[in-house]
Amino acid sequence: MATNTTSVKEAIKDLIVKNRWSVGTRLPSIRELSDQLQINKSTVHTAYKLLEEEHWITIKHGDGAYVASCSEELDQDESIWDGVRRYVTTARLMGRSMEEVQQTFAGAIGDVYRKPLMRIAFVECSPYDLEGICNELRVKLPIEVTPLLVDDVLQKPELLSEFSLVCTTYYHIQELLSLQAQYPGKILAMHHLPNAKSVSEVTAYSKSARVGLVASNQQTLSLLRGFLLMYGYTHVQGVCDLDDPHALEQVFAASDVVVANYAAVSALHGIACAVPVITIQFHVDEDSIEHLRSTLAAL
Repeated sequence: MATNTTSVKEAIKDLIVKNRWSVGTRLPSIRELSDQLQINKSTVHTAYKLLEEEHWITIKHGDGAYVASCSEELDQDESIWDGVRRYVTTARLMGRSMEEVQQTFAGAIGDVYRKPLMRIAFVECSPYDLEGICNELRVKLPIEVTPLLVDDVLQKPELLSEFSLVCTTYYHIQELLSLQAQYPGKILAMHHLPNAKSVSEVTAYSKSARVGLVASNQQTLSLLRGFLLMYGYTHVQGVCDLDDPHALEQVFAASDVVVANYAAVSALHGIACAVPVITIQFHVDEDSIEHLRSTLAAL
């Protein structure tokens, strides 16, 4: 628990320091962030409380957590020096001499600063999924990741030229590979799949159940349909036109259970139906995380 709490806290501090979340930015709710990262809500709650105690954020009860104005005055080198101190302390406990530690740092500094600065982007079509993926990568690796929307990249391929590595989901890999004439850098595809909790909730229903699908975009609708077919559900119908209440009501009326991605759930408010709704949460699978980690190490 302590490690997860520390990782979440430090990742949020890093986003603030690098001005990814500026003063006054509303942080994801505890539930949203715990769902995105697949961690316990109490872990996020503890991380937020610690950040408030350290004056990085302000928690407004009933409203949410916001980046505090005084966070601009906090030392931006704090996280760097914390890491340096931890390394030096560990090295000393292991019996390393001061000269050995100095040589290690000198070698690392030379290796890093002789290389061009590495920048990483993630490309996705859904703004909600894009932010969730970038947050997940920042916490799990941790690295700084720039979010880019697929449509923006297809319209302006030159956006990719700023990055050493461009990541995307397997769904969009062909679109990005088609741009390699304009972007000769490395492109890495990653699995973005329903998490174990979501799968368990869905597979608790009989395979003969009529399953309705509601998704915020056609890509997610196709992915969810394929996911259900893979698990043996054949009575499936879906809709991604969230502005059509009649179509949504038809899906509900013909279903025993409705499966929706998180970004589509808000469109279901006001739909009169007793059918249960399962909210599907996605995550980057561990094999993809390890593949990205090894790719970064080789660059």
